[in-house]
Amino acid sequence: MLKTIVERLKESGTMTEILAIPSAKVPIVKFKHRATKLEGDISLSNRLALRNTALLKCYTDIDPRLKVQ
Repeated sequence: MLKTIVERLKESGTMTEILAIPSAKVPIVKFKHRATKLEGDISLSNRLALRNTALLKCYTDIDPRLKVQ
């Protein structure tokens, strides 16, 4: 699955520094968005990450300073 994710990110042309880390406790693919230089990652089988993402959404819903334009 990680290999497919890496291939798709490369094909998009919008990501750089794409790195798969299959041996991590939770397998992950790290990358950087070419235009914004923002870093991101995609993890597999990580329920905590889903909860953290939901928490971040709650923060943005509560505080308008956190809205992305």
